[in-house]
Amino acid sequence: MTFDLTTTADPLFFQENRLPAHSDHGWYASAAEIDQDRSSFRRSLNGLWKFHYSPNLANVPKGFESDDCDVSMWDDIPVPGHIQMHGYDRPQYANVQYPWDGRDQIDPGQIPTRFNPVASYVTTFNVDDWLAPGERLTITFAGAESAVVLWLNGTYVGYATDSFTPSEFDLTEHVRTGSNRLAVQVLKWSGASWLEDQDFFRFSGLFRDVTLNRKPAAHVEDVRVTTHISSDFGHATVSVALKGLVGPDGSSASVGAPGTGVTVSVSADGIGDFTRGEDGVFTAEVSDPLLWSAERPYLYEVIIEVSSDSGETVEVIP
Repeated sequence: MTFDLTTTADPLFFQENRLPAHSDHGWYASAAEIDQDRSSFRRSLNGLWKFHYSPNLANVPKGFESDDCDVSMWDDIPVPGHIQMHGYDRPQYANVQYPWDGRDQIDPGQIPTRFNPVASYVTTFNVDDWLAPGERLTITFAGAESAVVLWLNGTYVGYATDSFTPSEFDLTEHVRTGSNRLAVQVLKWSGASWLEDQDFFRFSGLFRDVTLNRKPAAHVEDVRVTTHISSDFGHATVSVALKGLVGPDGSSASVGAPGTGVTVSVSADGIGDFTRGEDGVFTAEVSDPLLWSAERPYLYEVIIEVSSDSGETVEVIP
């Protein structure tokens, strides 16, 4: 499926098929993985990718995202990395002016056409020995400046701006047995660039980590921990709200709801038992809480464990 790069000039078109933002927590298969700080649910795609540089949108390689496009003669470039630090284009500092001033005369709703570098990337991966039935596979671009377009195995997946915040896409429907071909294009300037005109150097490309995420059939997508402290600082209520728990049938459900086939427990070092309210929020009361300060930077550790009804651990979230 093709993607019309000219639509990236529209400031109202800032994402397509990007997953909703959620807490940036890690999830692990066991407590042992937490101790090692290595999650079997995540795989890095960092490394050398095949790379093509185009000075503007008119010169991008046509059909490069298809399976039968030979990119063996393309350059290699490390990901993550700014393309300007690897011999393509050059770093540019700008402050009160827009970075294209003096080269293109454009108005909001337009993007530079004479010079607007486009980075085209290709890499492959295999998840046959990793992705289990019923699990979902997503990909996270931790930073892509300023807009990223994604294809998997020749099929268009999605689009996102917001250079400095993560963009995550669901690959489950497009992944296949054996080698999977990931194709990415990153525009230096898009409609969102009108909002990114701060006092800093201009770069572009996949400049932060690219990660594959394996999400079990029962997965907590979003975690929010809130503390309410009494006026005399002698008592605290800790609340843990969980969202996006997916049941074995793939449907979203409230935490621990009947019929999901999973149970959820919350515990914390130095805090008493957590109880689950009717709203699905877990709460615990703490007497004489240890309050964080620069002189005594004490932190409580909260552990969220998702288990099947048979008692098997599905995921652990610290």
